[in-house]
This record gives sequence, C-alpha cells and structure tokens, in this order.
Amino acid sequence: MSDMYDLIVIGGGSGGVACARRLAARGQNVALIESLRVGGTCVMRGCVPKKLFWYAAHAREDVDVAEHYGWDVRGGPFDWPTFIHKKRQELDRLEGIYQNLLSTSGVEVFKGHGALASPNAVRVTTPAHPDRILNGHHILLATGSTPKPLAISGGEQALVSDHILDLAALPESIAIIGGGFIAVEMASVLNGFGVQVHLILKYDFILPTFDREAAEVLLACLQDRGVRVYPSARVQGIRDQGRQVDLDGQSLRVACTLNAVGRQPLTKGLGLETVGINLHPTHGGIGVDEQNRTSVPSIFAVGDVVHDINLTPFAIAQGRKLADRLSGFTPPPLDRTALPMAVFTDPPLAAAGLSEEAARKAGYDVDVYVSRFRPMKYVLTQKTEKTFMKLVVDRASDRVLGCVMVGPDAPEILQGFGVALTCGATKAQFDATLAIHPTSAEEFVTMGTVTR
Repeated sequence: MSDMYDLIVIGGGSGGVACARRLAARGQNVALIESLRVGGTCVMRGCVPKKLFWYAAHAREDVDVAEHYGWDVRGGPFDWPTFIHKKRQELDRLEGIYQNLLSTSGVEVFKGHGALASPNAVRVTTPAHPDRILNGHHILLATGSTPKPLAISGGEQALVSDHILDLAALPESIAIIGGGFIAVEMASVLNGFGVQVHLILKYDFILPTFDREAAEVLLACLQDRGVRVYPSARVQGIRDQGRQVDLDGQSLRVACTLNAVGRQPLTKGLGLETVGINLHPTHGGIGVDEQNRTSVPSIFAVGDVVHDINLTPFAIAQGRKLADRLSGFTPPPLDRTALPMAVFTDPPLAAAGLSEEAARKAGYDVDVYVSRFRPMKYVLTQKTEKTFMKLVVDRASDRVLGCVMVGPDAPEILQGFGVALTCGATKAQFDATLAIHPTSAEEFVTMGTVTR
C-alpha cells in the first residue's frame, strides 16, 4: 500500500505534535506515527507526571505550615495507590486531548513503529498493516530520548524514571545515581513522600548547566531535609536485584536503586543507516543545521533526538518554526540567550538567561546581585530555610543577562522575568519597575547593592 503526504512525522511527542498540528491546520497532508502513547515522554513519562508527583510530595509541607497558622490538620497516612490511580487517569485524559487535537487539525495518526525506507518514504509496522509504506515530500524525526544505561556491573538491575512513576508501593529507601534534572527531582519528591534517599553524585555538585551558587544552595536544602548525599562517589556495581550498591570504600543497602544518569537520543530502529544519516560521535544525536535539516535534504529532526537543548518548550518551538518554513514562511531563529528553565524540587530552582559562570565564560564583565531572605510564608513556623535570588548584569550595557532563584514559587516567578530578559531589559528598567508588595518576586526589582 502507498500513500503520499506533505510531511510524515515519526514520533508523537511535543516537537512532533507541534509541527504536525500547525502544518495540517494550514491545509497540508500530514501523517504522524507513534509506537507508544501520543503525547510522548513529557506528557506520559516526564514533565507532567513528575509535576503531579511534586504537587503530591509538596502537600506534606503545606500541611505542616498550615498547623503553624492555626489549622487543626489531622490527616491519615499518604495513600500511594489512590494517587497513582488518579495520576493514570489524568494521563489518559491528556492522551485523549492530544489525539483529539491531532484529529481536529487533520493529522492522520498511525499507531505503530516507523522507520526510514528512503529519503521520501517511511515503513510503518502496525497490527493491521505489518509492512506499509508511506511516501512524503518531507519527513520529520521526533522520537525523543530514552534513559541512558548504567555502564557498570549490575547496572541493568537499577530502575529508571519510567518505573518510579508507576511503582506499586513506595520503597522505604532508595539509592539514586546521578546529579541532573531527573536525579535531583526524584530525590526531592521521594524524600517528600518519606522515603530515605541516598543521592550518589559523580562530582561534588549537582545540575551542571545551572548557576553553580544556586545549585549549591539547593543541594544544601535537600541535605537539610534529609537527603543523604555522596559527592564525588564512584559506583563500582549494583547487586541483589538493585538492593546493594557498592561504592569506593562502602556499600549501601536499600530497597531499590534508580538510574538517573541522564537520557540519550532515541535513534535505534529508525533506519538512519538506510538513508545515510550519521549520528554525532559524542552524544549520539542526529546532526541538523540551523533549520533542523539533517544531512538528507528531505529529512528533518527536532527535540531530544537532536540532543541540543532537551527541554519541551524548545522542542515545541523547533517544531512550530519548522512548520512555518515548510509553509513558506521565514520565522526568526530561536532565541537561546534568555532560555527559562526550572527544577521541580522542594524548594524549586528556576532560572532565565545566563548563569554567572556562563556570562563570564562568554566574556562579559558582570555585576552580580544576590539576595537571601526567609520567605514570609515561613515566619510563623519553625522553618529557617532561606530563599536565594541572583541577578547577573552586563556592566557595559546594563542589560540583565540572567536571573536565578531557589525558593517557593520560583518557576512561576521566573517565567515572567524570562519575558523581561527576552525583551533585553536593563537593570535600570528592573529598578524602575514598581514592586508588588509583599512578595518574594519583588526582590528582583529592589536589589540595589552589587554583591560582587
């Protein structure tokens, strides 16, 4: 069987869906192939369920704070099975929404595995059609990423984040190997649920892409909340079905182990070798130019499979801009300088723009403003944890190059300041902005003294 499309998308995650919907809504004939669940990693196995876990874990702190404000809170133990059931219901609802959005946009969805058959053809394997060929003027690879395996003895015994999101019961203890987004967020969430967490770091710091000072503040907060941290630790192996983790000089006995060393581009089985698309020799992502075109002119790639900036909003933006170009428009390039991002821990960390280290490395002569204070929410409680804020300012132009915050509501606050940085706001304009009082956010517009 043979069909002709303007665009064939392999992968039903954020980037693929964004491109498919926009192009189909403009009258072009689009097919999308997804082997698992429409919505992809972010909606089904990443950002969305992770955020639901974060809300659930954070509720314990809200209850503790409420008691200090006079509420008589007498709740029972946390009901894990009920939460997991409700989480699954929400993901089912979201998948239905994504399927409906694709359908109403005019995208034809194939549930199965897609692989390149030629520069203009995709072989689709579905239960109904085990060997169907779809022909297209253009092809988009948007298959995302998959957990990176642990290259140590017994590494396959460790769970990955997909497993944690569907555990039948909470473990009493867990060893988490890694220091990036997934490792730190899972450490915080599981600690919030009352699990004894052992966080094993390859280096003596976490979150290497974030501002180092902010990451140090967050790590100290996690330790104060009970997370046991093992900096610069070398994992020798994992034994006893993930219950024994051997480090240099000591062994940990836990209920289970989580492999959170990161993710890698999902390229296996795509048929890249069939058309001559090579992978990056270091990170294994698909190489693309500034228009997301691969070495084969008719084939494009967006999102985590490219291994550029592995964030959902970035993949969506890539997908939409590609749809614009395929529709005959010339969209402006993506602005990477004011990129906002967040780590959903307790307390959360969020940032927009350049870290202090990145700004100095880029050659800027910077002024740095730092503020530390106890959030007003905690003043009636026994909590002494402080919020941390930083502004990085180009001394020559007065432009604010970066904002970072560790504290309650940081992701919500930094989204707004991301707009300011995208517009090129200066420190003088920050200072001229009237504050909303009393808030934590007002600290960003009232910092008057250079720290360094």
